[in-house]
Amino acid sequence: MPVFAQTFPSLQAIAYIDLNENLKRCAGGICDEVLIEQAVTEIAGVAPSADIRGLFSYHLRLRSEAVPKSDKPKYWQELRAKPELKNTLIYGPESEQSCAVSKKLKPIFSLFERDWDVAVIEQDAPFSGVFRQSIYIVSTGLLGLITDEELRSFAAHELAHECFIDELREADRTGCLRAYHLVEFKSDLVATLACLLLKDNPLSIAYGIARIEAYYLNVDPSVLRDNKHPQAQHRRRCVEKFLARIRHGTSAASRHGPERNAHSDPYGDNLHPAKYQ
Repeated sequence: MPVFAQTFPSLQAIAYIDLNENLKRCAGGICDEVLIEQAVTEIAGVAPSADIRGLFSYHLRLRSEAVPKSDKPKYWQELRAKPELKNTLIYGPESEQSCAVSKKLKPIFSLFERDWDVAVIEQDAPFSGVFRQSIYIVSTGLLGLITDEELRSFAAHELAHECFIDELREADRTGCLRAYHLVEFKSDLVATLACLLLKDNPLSIAYGIARIEAYYLNVDPSVLRDNKHPQAQHRRRCVEKFLARIRHGTSAASRHGPERNAHSDPYGDNLHPAKYQ
């Protein structure tokens, strides 16, 4: 099963990956609006306050231990041995290409407290994914398509998958596309928190996905028809609803006194979706 343009089907991608065959057998329609509300409620409502850093830290505590650095050489060997990558140039962690991307992603890796390697693959089709929760993979095509801010949001999404790894694996195992969409929305929202903490545009991930959709609309519309991920407009809707929810929470928190107010809304206008129109 090809992903984008003849690349690896076994790697989790941020958008348009052709999923496990089981997902094609998932019965029933998907109401993304219902899933958006569920995702927003789960991510915004788990902590006792609407403090952005508090919400972010809460979700990071859901992760397992990081992959040991000593395991990375083994995983690089596994990656290079993938039959799907037999004719694909892979730039290693010490290459100029991968080091340049690593430098751009250093703030997001540090925020998530992860020391991931970066593998740049020579491929025109846009691709973003992770291998063995330790190697972030990005195609040269994607690097030429999106902004650095959008790239950070894509990496943040992959890093956020660790917070919901059991849910993601269960969705793959059962073939429930609805469950998979829910994990994607929740990962987007944790990535949104990361963007806010870095003072990046919290809508970056939706903008980046929209660029990918535009790319395939021009190059190969069939990829969009077969896409198993939420559409960019739904992902944007999810982020906007989340921003409105947490802004309301921080505004309410500010009425509880000066001590709470001093830390309740440090991101100001960043919580206004209209700022990024």
